[in-house]
Amino acid sequence: MNHPVVGVRQYTPHPGRRDELIELFDREFVETQDATGMTVLGRFRELPAPTARSLLR
Repeated sequence: MNHPVVGVRQYTPHPGRRDELIELFDREFVETQDATGMTVLGRFRELPAPTARSLLR
């Protein structure tokens, strides 16, 4: 039986560095997580919190 798990991760980078964190995730983490079977379902900028970043996998 297959029991999928969905996780939500929230990251708060230093002020003004959110786009840098997003680039790092896109470049270094998404492919490696896919390769190990962890499918990234979505990546989001949190509009009310201009420095926040969320990852749904």
